[in-house]
Amino acid sequence: MQDNYIIRLTHEGLPCWHIVRASRLKEPLLNKLQSGAEIDVSMIGEILESGWGRDIPEETQEKYGLNEIR
Repeated sequence: MQDNYIIRLTHEGLPCWHIVRASRLKEPLLNKLQSGAEIDVSMIGEILESGWGRDIPEETQEKYGLNEIR
């Protein structure tokens, strides 16, 4: 089974976010990621949308029915 997740990161010091469709089996591993760890988001699952900044547009959040990881 898969879910959609928000993953908040920084890229070259700028905040960004990704909406990723990933297996629920990966959620415990994602929750254990340490702050500052380098992550290849494409290895987690299918990237559905990405954007810059801390805030994700409300319509985007509603579109995907999201579970936040970071």
